[in-house]
Amino acid sequence: LPDLPMNHILKHIRINSTTRGAVFKLLICFAKVDPSFLNNAKLIQYLLHYSTKSLNASLILMNIAENESIAKMIIDNGDNWLNKGLPQAVDTLRLFTVVFQFKHLRRSLVSNDKFVPFLNLVIEELKSAGTVSVIGLIISKSEISEEIMMKMRDEQFINSFLDVASQYDVETKVSFNNALGFI
Repeated sequence: LPDLPMNHILKHIRINSTTRGAVFKLLICFAKVDPSFLNNAKLIQYLLHYSTKSLNASLILMNIAENESIAKMIIDNGDNWLNKGLPQAVDTLRLFTVVFQFKHLRRSLVSNDKFVPFLNLVIEELKSAGTVSVIGLIISKSEISEEIMMKMRDEQFINSFLDVASQYDVETKVSFNNALGFI
């Protein structure tokens, strides 16, 4: 692996808003070549921070999250991103689905205190049959504890989910999409 000048990169992300965008474009190229080039805990934290304002930072995260050790770092920082738009709720959902692909990391993702707020963010912001389907698939593929179910109830997720689901002909679409998940 090429030795990237990570300290210099981090400095330009953190301090220099003028060059931050250019750095992100460069990092997108590196992420596409090999996500492990960007396997750096501080960089992950910076990208998570700036992804609320920058789609490019979010795209970098989505690309490098294909690497399992990076996905773990992203999950470990779940408090910093799960309930925020990166920069939009759909981008948060996209990042979630990338890290969710690692089955043995799902428990730590779902047990994060921000998991239910994440579900609320997605269902309330996106409000579509597709969202109901994706959330249904996430829940069916997760180990949902009694504690998480209580939190879903207490934080009004179940009500929001049902309200959105009742607006669409979700049964057919959800059944079809969930069936695809088992293939």
